Amino acid sequence: MKKELDKISNSAPPITSKAAGTVGKLALHYITYYEEVVELLMEFIRNVHTEHKISGLYLIDGLVKNANRKLGKENNYTLVFTHNLRELIENAFQCTEEDKPKVARVVRIWIEEDVFPFLDPNDVEQPVLDQLKSNAYYQSLNQNV
Repeated sequence: MKKELDKISNSAPPITSKAAGTVGKLALHYITYYEEVVELLMEFIRNVHTEHKISGLYLIDGLVKNANRKLGKENNYTLVFTHNLRELIENAFQCTEEDKPKVARVVRIWIEEDVFPFLDPNDVEQPVLDQLKSNAYYQSLNQNV
């Protein structure tokens, strides 16, 4: 898993679907080591260059959605990422300015599709709104409305 994440961080963005699939398959295969897998992914999104923050978020998004489909919504990945969600979102928002609306879109989808069933939407909506209000792209969209 660490090798795959290193490959991603050393490659040019965006992440390839093959790389994302490999990480997702490894994570589901090593479900008994879910705590270590979660820590690796959290470490990745904490420490990766800004242009790869969105890739880390997409990896986690794909993993949790696949785990929910294959293992049910009360699986270990969903539970542990729910507890780390605020930190995850804050780290993801350290991305490039152009990627911030993408981060917000992923979080909105998580709320709308109930990806994290134990999530209180209020815990994540305000940080997302605060980040977007400081985003130049978002501000330009609102000025044109």
